[in-house]
Amino acid sequence: MKIKSFIRLLSWLLCLILMLSTLTGCVSGGGGEATDTGKTEAGEYRVNVSSYRLIRPVGASELLIEQTTRLKKAIDAKAGAGIEYLTDRAGKPEGDPEEACEILVGATDRSLSSDAFASLGGKQVFSLTLVGKSIVIATANEALTEYAVDCFIEKYLSGESTDGYFDVPADLAYTSAEFSPVTLVSSSVAEYSIIYPFGSNENMMQVWLDFKNEIDKLTGERFVMSYEDDKIPSDMTYDKEKKEILLGNTAEPETAEALAELAPDEYGIFKIGNKICAVGHTKVTSALAAKKLTVMIAATKMTDSAGKVDLSLFCDEPRIWKYEGYFSEAPKFTAGSYAGALDCDDDVLATYYDATNKADFDAYCASLEASGFVKYSSSDLGGNLFASYKGSKGNIHISLDPKSGRTKVLTEKSTLHLAPIVEGETFEKIAEPSVTILTLSYSADNTNGLGLIFRLSDGSFLIYDGGFSADGETVMNALNELNVTDKKPVVRMWLLTHMHGDHVRAFAAFSSNHAKDIELDYVVCNSAGAYYDEDKAGIATPDKIRKYVQAFSGAKMIKVHDGTVMQFADAKVEILQTQEALYPHIENLGFGNDTSVVSRVTLGGQTVILPGDLQVTGGNALCATYGDYLKSDIVQISHHGSIKYPTTVDFYRLVDAKYAFFPGSAQRFSENSSTPENKFIISRVGLQNVLVADGGNITLNLPYIK
Repeated sequence: MKIKSFIRLLSWLLCLILMLSTLTGCVSGGGGEATDTGKTEAGEYRVNVSSYRLIRPVGASELLIEQTTRLKKAIDAKAGAGIEYLTDRAGKPEGDPEEACEILVGATDRSLSSDAFASLGGKQVFSLTLVGKSIVIATANEALTEYAVDCFIEKYLSGESTDGYFDVPADLAYTSAEFSPVTLVSSSVAEYSIIYPFGSNENMMQVWLDFKNEIDKLTGERFVMSYEDDKIPSDMTYDKEKKEILLGNTAEPETAEALAELAPDEYGIFKIGNKICAVGHTKVTSALAAKKLTVMIAATKMTDSAGKVDLSLFCDEPRIWKYEGYFSEAPKFTAGSYAGALDCDDDVLATYYDATNKADFDAYCASLEASGFVKYSSSDLGGNLFASYKGSKGNIHISLDPKSGRTKVLTEKSTLHLAPIVEGETFEKIAEPSVTILTLSYSADNTNGLGLIFRLSDGSFLIYDGGFSADGETVMNALNELNVTDKKPVVRMWLLTHMHGDHVRAFAAFSSNHAKDIELDYVVCNSAGAYYDEDKAGIATPDKIRKYVQAFSGAKMIKVHDGTVMQFADAKVEILQTQEALYPHIENLGFGNDTSVVSRVTLGGQTVILPGDLQVTGGNALCATYGDYLKSDIVQISHHGSIKYPTTVDFYRLVDAKYAFFPGSAQRFSENSSTPENKFIISRVGLQNVLVADGGNITLNLPYIK
């Protein structure tokens, strides 16, 4: 053979060997240092993730799908590489099943799965086994899948990530201790009843109803479980022996016992005596707990030959989960006593602590800085202390009301923008500062609505709400009339007090028709979640507002919090109150008006306080926090002077304004002026100093002196 031919043949053989080595990577044994699949020198079995597939059965329950997905994420995180994830019908390996590089979860169509299930002997257990090259996770009941996945992750996927592999024992053959299911329904007859919190608003009621309906669906019966609130009739006493499923923050003592085991960002399912508690510290996490309980129960369904259904629950130990939506990488606040938590929508979590003081506030700020958080802003408003900190992954806002001794800690992910702090910006005065009260598209049916425009000395603007859809044009026309430059109007901030249509529809319409006609810097709001704002409905949600904001080039949406102070040219905007200040009263709000962002604008040497649609709950909270600090020159009459749902007389007394404006039609003002609240403010400032937003826009140059 010629040398050149020999070299070509040798090269071809080497390539073939390399190719075969690649194709058979699954079966190549590895040493202690290698990442190939096989037994290591340390007696472990190394799983090369790139060669393996994660398999679940077709038609798996929601719980099994959820858990195999969780297992994939854990494998990917441990190995630093993605494992292929398929159903059992997506491709069955040929040859010896033990030689397949697969991780089988549940009752797959593989013989290894059926063999593992058979070996469980009918006991309520799960097993983790290595058979040849396949890892088999089998459970006697599909509801045990979460326990099995928990065990696998804890034993073999914890710790730092590896370079494409993870290890299991070479002799892996683990079988759990036996579980004891709680029978909830036997032969389609319920052994438990459903209890939910009295006073739940409509949106939370739907969560509890969904749970009941799912039980009905599983059994094929209507009201298979009795379903009632936790209010005990006067002629009855609490029965701790009664078998009950407690959904959410009920008044029953077992719920409080369960909550004591949970961190503010956690939710769980507990069996305490004859009670099963599904609860979290917030309504959002309680809803997640109820949904989780539904999934766990559904996985246990068994139907006999007569069509009768059994449902049970595996909960030998408390089941606790962390809600990953919250930012939880901040130092814990350890002073005082924990008073509760509130989900503030947008995955913002507020936690509250009583019996605290300034030393506790300062100590926590110091701990934040020691943990790498950087102070972004701070303020002292009427003796109430506020500070905001920015971290690489999230933001922390802390406040102290020294009168009540309550500290509030807000956590949010860094995907939310912090409010702009533009102190000391230089500007040229080219206009007289003013506030314009807009006359909106009032009619016999729509007599409310709020729209305000502040013009700053540099010619830029602040806008408050705007009114109904038709009033988008009103806002644009007013901006053009007030603009003193030959350029597009510059709006530094558009603040939406709350998400009701007579306040936000104008912004929605404006975004569609005039987004290119202005320059907009910031849209500011703080919307409560649907579980707290019963009448939020579909008028506006944070997601919808974000879509509107995207129409404006360069604009940012800010979820603002109380204590924030912003300075635009010569206008100072103080955010005095947001929904977070209403806890615990916000738990049972019937309407979203009290979640209005309350702010005060200082411009032209005068102060204008704007409560939006604040009612009694919000008014009481505001007065208790700030007292005389509320003193202002001009006041917006709250909630359009509502007869049924006004704010408090104390609010107007503390504000002690010289002038007031009424955001509503002349008809509404006439009909509502005799209520105690409206009568008080009218007599306080004098009828001639009440400006009604009807009959044409009203522009007041500031300072306004009549």
